Amino acid sequence: MSINYANVFADVGKLIKYYNQFYSDAGSLSGYVNALETQFATYQQEAAIAGLRPTQEQSWLTNYVNRRQTLAGYALARLQDPTTVLTQINAVTSDQATLFLRLIEQMVSDSETINRSAASLGSVTAASANVGNGTALPTLTLDSISSLGSRQGVTLPSHHLYRGLSSELVIAETHTAICTADSFYDGTTEGGESFSWFGGYPDVQNGVGTEGSGSIATIQAIHGQTSQYIANADFESFSVANTPDSWTVSAGTVGTNILQTTTSGKFYHGASGLQLVGDGTTAAITLIQSFSASQVKAGQAYCVTCRLLADASIGAGTLTISFTGTGYTAGSTEKISIAHGSLPTSWTLENFFVNMPLEIPSDFALTVTWSGTPSNAKNLYLDDFGMAPVNFGAGLGLMLVRGSTPFARNDKFTFATSTTEGVVQKFMRQVFGYMLPSTASSPSIADSVAT
Repeated sequence: MSINYANVFADVGKLIKYYNQFYSDAGSLSGYVNALETQFATYQQEAAIAGLRPTQEQSWLTNYVNRRQTLAGYALARLQDPTTVLTQINAVTSDQATLFLRLIEQMVSDSETINRSAASLGSVTAASANVGNGTALPTLTLDSISSLGSRQGVTLPSHHLYRGLSSELVIAETHTAICTADSFYDGTTEGGESFSWFGGYPDVQNGVGTEGSGSIATIQAIHGQTSQYIANADFESFSVANTPDSWTVSAGTVGTNILQTTTSGKFYHGASGLQLVGDGTTAAITLIQSFSASQVKAGQAYCVTCRLLADASIGAGTLTISFTGTGYTAGSTEKISIAHGSLPTSWTLENFFVNMPLEIPSDFALTVTWSGTPSNAKNLYLDDFGMAPVNFGAGLGLMLVRGSTPFARNDKFTFATSTTEGVVQKFMRQVFGYMLPSTASSPSIADSVAT
């Protein structure tokens, strides 16, 4: 016997319908109260409705919150039914975490889906008064192990099947990251400044106001952790001439294709950088830095950044920066890949977010390669690599990356998240903090069950 999704979601859908109806009704209360106050003011009868606002109005709003809380409890109880749900999905206990672990797994196995909540990110805006010229890098791509924070008293747990999915757990709100500790006054590592990250003002759980994520997390800029992952990430150390310490040259000739540069304008940070030189005959110029299995956590998301500058009019050669290893292939968005015609001619921040493989290969490495027989006498400059685990909160990830001028206290960045939510998926997010398997078209469990 298998779970009868139609029956289960017909029941849950009816609860969702009235859960949402109570929200709509609560939204009309202010208008009703306004109408009453206007009417009674017409004949100076305000005393007759003393206490209507704010006392009675707030009581009614609280009542709607309580109704929504009750319906949320009924929905959980329906999903915890031993006969029609728990036994069918092989859940060994009835607790909420186990329920959703197994329900999501079973829905994937049975190819069952609900209507997708499609989220998007707005552009990052730096405050005009900022001292530092770094930036913020948000991402909607989830990994398989990271907790996704909480919102209005609801935890957003991880799930191993979220790996590589676009988050459906965000809401429409403005996110702000403000520097709270810098290297000038607070002694933090330059590039590892502390930021407070917050969203919109939060309502109560199952509330009838505007949703908000509130205080999300305190996070550190990426270069505060980089040395734990990439050695000589800033290309400052060259114990052997033109050979960057901690990097292995696997293709190209040191001193011809690979050099240290200390020329002003040709390094981004510190006093030195890496210079790659095409000669028109060398097929590829490649450097690698090996990673042990203990350096990174399998299944976790990381952000990798670097600064890049190239000569103009490069006619051949593609730059690729990615992780490599036996049995592992980086996804199309999990690497930097820039063809010769698109290489930037001014210092540019490049980055990628990557989910580590579930099994780290023994030859796992960060690989930088300029392939395709780069043009003769043309130069490519690399500097200021960064790497750290992604900071997750409010259903998304965020990293802060320094520029040529360090961050300072009160430097601020803002960006918006927006979403077009499926009715069932929104309820699952609001009440349980999970996102169920979804599709953008023709889900097997239609939103009509809840409308």
